[in-house]
Amino acid sequence: MTLKQELSEFIKSHQKLGRQALKSLKNQIRGGENNAKGSRHENYFAVFQIAVRFPSALTRRIFISAQADAFVDDLVVVDQEAGARLSYQLKDAVAVDWRGTKGILGYFFRQHILDCEYHQMPDARTVLVLGNQQVYEKLKASVPEAIAAHTDVIYFENTESPNRLLLSNPEFRKAVEALCISSAVDKLEMIVQGLLGAWMACSPVEQDLEKIVQKAIRQTRPNLFRNFYSEEDDLDPDFRAIIDSIDGLRYEVTNGSFSYSVGGFTGVIPHRVGSEEFRQLCNRIVSARPESALKLVEALMGVSD
Repeated sequence: MTLKQELSEFIKSHQKLGRQALKSLKNQIRGGENNAKGSRHENYFAVFQIAVRFPSALTRRIFISAQADAFVDDLVVVDQEAGARLSYQLKDAVAVDWRGTKGILGYFFRQHILDCEYHQMPDARTVLVLGNQQVYEKLKASVPEAIAAHTDVIYFENTESPNRLLLSNPEFRKAVEALCISSAVDKLEMIVQGLLGAWMACSPVEQDLEKIVQKAIRQTRPNLFRNFYSEEDDLDPDFRAIIDSIDGLRYEVTNGSFSYSVGGFTGVIPHRVGSEEFRQLCNRIVSARPESALKLVEALMGVSD
């Protein structure tokens, strides 16, 4: 990964960062490229963040990344509309401290400058995620004053399986249960595995969180995900008025999927009802105002199976 020139210049010229910080970041990026998404602890925590933030991602775009140009880059969650950026550092070792040669303090201090001044995020947090209970208790009680205002310390156990994580972490289980049609642990495990598979399959650079879940929904069989998307009664009124006016057109929305048929022809819109892509399609059709089945199908076929 090549550091963006604009970011390089910002770091180099900043009074509290400078050339040494830039050199450190470049070395960090080179050293981290081979380890992207390589930790079980990091991947399960990413699944947790995807699950817990998905309801918010239905109304605004949230991005998640496991490989960013950042001093704190194990996981980054960005909610641009809310002006929020959360930079997570995960540690599962016993030898973790705020200060020292490899201490967390310097990384969090420099990252907050980037988040606030370069990324211009008013709500920027640096978060230390620890897999060891004793280390968590020690570091949570000793957050340095220089970073205390923007730093959180949380405990997230590094377990060997989704089953153990679901049984031992109530917050994790609650987030997964919110996505699943069942509260049975074996069903929740399938949701976790689906999210994990979708997360592992995507690029480690910035990804749309909603699309990761949509990918998991498409790939998980049987589909145990709840339906979070609008049904027929929630279709855009102008769009619905147009399709209702077309003679011979039949349509239905099932589990967020819009299908239609007319004159022996059938089709399915691959974008879920309620998604940004589906809203854009509706807006194009409303603007075009097709008055015949042929014209409407031509518009729908542009994105149909």
